[in-house]
Amino acid sequence: MERQISMLSLIRQSESMKYNIKVEHDKKFAKHFIEKNHYSKMLPQAIKYRFSFYSDWDFMGMAIFSIPANQHAITSEFYDETQKIGIELSRVFTFNKTPQNFESYCLSQSFKYINKHSDYDLIVSYADPAFNHVGYVYQALNGIYLGQTGTEIRYVHNGKLITRRGLGRKKGQTEKDHAQNIIKDGGERIKMPGKHKYIFFICGKKRKKELLLKMKRQPLPYPKSSNSQNKYRG
Repeated sequence: MERQISMLSLIRQSESMKYNIKVEHDKKFAKHFIEKNHYSKMLPQAIKYRFSFYSDWDFMGMAIFSIPANQHAITSEFYDETQKIGIELSRVFTFNKTPQNFESYCLSQSFKYINKHSDYDLIVSYADPAFNHVGYVYQALNGIYLGQTGTEIRYVHNGKLITRRGLGRKKGQTEKDHAQNIIKDGGERIKMPGKHKYIFFICGKKRKKELLLKMKRQPLPYPKSSNSQNKYRG
């Protein structure tokens, strides 16, 4: 995929590796790319940042950061803090042909940009074992692993994976009504394993030390991939 980009929009250019990261302002392009390539087939709500990744000026992928979909994603992990201290890395996709360490490098530069241009202290993200994801790129970024979330009920409808948070969005329709309509229309209700949860501190050392003391649970050893779980293939 060829795209013209302006040097003025680049966050970071590495001459040795020829990797480039750009703040993506084209909302339609981002929507089309994620819906076509990401397993979720949809954009998150409340998007705050979009970044496009390039190698040798070839477009290779994208990351999207948004307000956490789970209203307790951060407060469940820290004492005496609010949701406002963090943001979620909610979508990331790069093509398989990307060079080694490309994705982790681009994400690290995205983290630095957010740190420089916001008051956020941390980033939270999830890896979905239903798609055989355990978060190796997050481990490469030295993310703090907090274990798996609880099992989830999701729905597959017209090739799209719908979470409970995606239900009941039509005016005058409850979550239960929406779920029943999906089943009636040929959709499938499936139970999926919990997601692997990671956090990344992007704040200064003093603030990081303060937050570490406020954590409600201790970090866990990194998980490894397992093929024993059933995986949905969209």
